[in-house]
Amino acid sequence: MGTSRGTGEVDWEQLGKYYEAYGAAVAQAGVMRGGQKLQPSATATTVAVREGERLITDGPFAEARESWAAFSCLECADLDEALG
Repeated sequence: MGTSRGTGEVDWEQLGKYYEAYGAAVAQAGVMRGGQKLQPSATATTVAVREGERLITDGPFAEARESWAAFSCLECADLDEALG
């Protein structure tokens, strides 16, 4: 889809086409209820609770190798429809 396996390089043009087609398909199906592009992971704040203590750190979770770029909210009858 969007990356070359093993190289970590992203084919942004192909990825853009994939998401454009996805957006058109969910809009045509009438299930899209919203969505939004997310801020870069560098703007993140991580909150964790360890032994009852709240820990707050700037930035993404240290062990995360990937991050989300956006989210979509779909209203579907069931999981099978959502996966379709």
